[in-house]
Amino acid sequence: MYDRIVIDVDVFAAAITGDDASRSILALVTSRELAPLCSPELMEVYARALEEHALRGAIAGGRDEARKIAYGMAHFITPVDIDAFELVFANDQALAAVVATARSGDAAVIVTFRPGTVAGVASSSARPGTPVIEALMPDQYLRRIGR
Repeated sequence: MYDRIVIDVDVFAAAITGDDASRSILALVTSRELAPLCSPELMEVYARALEEHALRGAIAGGRDEARKIAYGMAHFITPVDIDAFELVFANDQALAAVVATARSGDAAVIVTFRPGTVAGVASSSARPGTPVIEALMPDQYLRRIGR
């Protein structure tokens, strides 16, 4: 099995709308080779992001189809409840949910298109002695796992 990971909302949305590396990661999830960590808060962020893509016409079937895609992922994830001690304060609600999920689930990696920002928030919100969470682009993570 691979690292305990969290998939940032930007990667999740890019997988649905066409990015090859992001699609490869989602394919590993749906084939059950990866079981990313996900909290209810992060699942809601995924659903809202896909709804926004649906409203722009990037997902056929509109908002209902977008929510169905997001919540269909529940069969492939490792559920995590956000620990009150791992609450993250950031201007970006999605980023806060990603980092809090990663911290609460003891993730080793967050797969994201914004590694500098994610790594900065993850390290600034860490309690003393907490392991560092790496932030990797989708193609970097795929290379790391030999894909």
